[in-house]
Amino acid sequence: MKLIDKFSVISDWIIRLVWTNLVWIFLVLMGGIVLGFMPATIALFTITRKWARGELDVSVWKLAWSTYKKAFISANLAGGIFFGLALFLYADLRIVFELMHGLWSTILYFFLMFLLFLVGIALLQYFTVFVHFQMKNVRSYVAQSFLLAFTSLKNTFMIVVGVIFCAWLISKMPAFILFISGVLPSYWIMKINLQRFKQMEPK
Repeated sequence: MKLIDKFSVISDWIIRLVWTNLVWIFLVLMGGIVLGFMPATIALFTITRKWARGELDVSVWKLAWSTYKKAFISANLAGGIFFGLALFLYADLRIVFELMHGLWSTILYFFLMFLLFLVGIALLQYFTVFVHFQMKNVRSYVAQSFLLAFTSLKNTFMIVVGVIFCAWLISKMPAFILFISGVLPSYWIMKINLQRFKQMEPK
């Protein structure tokens, strides 16, 4: 590949990433952040799934907007489940930290921290599960997300490493929040999980 061709490919990817991330931020804000985050992120993962499968010539806004509207209610229902679990675990952590002492309280504290971490991983898995599989209801998607978080330890490790790297990159250059904060980790997670999903599909 000639240098000018490489430059063209890189430029196309930069434009693609930045535009998609700005669309994601806009949709999050349009839902008032609280109600916009889940459906906007579903839309984001829908786009990055297509990229990961080699479908680069997609209309970002058209696909994002149609997915956002379609997934608005179900995505927020799932978000409510994850938020409720996280809030419950956080309240337990506060109780253990403030009222309990000794070895068992320390063990319980770290166990609750692990469960809270697991909820976070399951949330990330939820987005990929939702855009890849067709399931009966919200509960099925959430259950499958936790199952993946438990059983795909290699994938979980790679996802965590990628997310930490993205967070480090943004901490060094905060302006990247506008340009890659959602789309880069989304693409990374989708690429990793697609390999796992291929193994799960019937031969």
